[in-house]
Amino acid sequence: MSELRSLDEKIEKYIPESEFENEITSQEYQEKIVTVQGKIQRLLNRKLNSERRSEADNNEIKETVFVKSSENRTMNLPRLQIETYYGDSCKWLDFWNQFETTIHGNDDLRKTEKFAYLKSLLGLNALSSISGFAISDQNYFSSIEILKERFGRTDMMISYHMNMLLAIEPIRNISYLKGLSMNAKYK
Repeated sequence: MSELRSLDEKIEKYIPESEFENEITSQEYQEKIVTVQGKIQRLLNRKLNSERRSEADNNEIKETVFVKSSENRTMNLPRLQIETYYGDSCKWLDFWNQFETTIHGNDDLRKTEKFAYLKSLLGLNALSSISGFAISDQNYFSSIEILKERFGRTDMMISYHMNMLLAIEPIRNISYLKGLSMNAKYK
């Protein structure tokens, strides 16, 4: 340990003090940049969430749900909301679970009604993958199969998550660690 200190002292003699100050200043700027990036990311996420909420309000299921308990009391539950699915493989399971539970598994709805709901809850790539189908009983099942084959592929979800893990930069100093922490919170 003392040998390491003596080597450090020898090296420090050859490096001007201004370079040390520059390095410290550089680290401070990097930390500020990471902090500002985190703030920007939070603001963008808030904006995106508020847009999604307003869009989800447009996609509300317009029925009030009544549930009878074992004591024959009727409860008025809030309206259910399903977010529009745009074709992101990582969000497929969430979308499908909500849709399957509220609409696909609802025996009171006809297949054509379910298909109309399905189309109204899709956007961008997801909608374009089934936009050629007319609303009919048979096309409803065909559309579901196409969506499952295209967006519900487990290998694509695993690949996406692996790519996200591989894209994480190695930790070289404390500012990288802060950035990693912020990225984990906001993704």
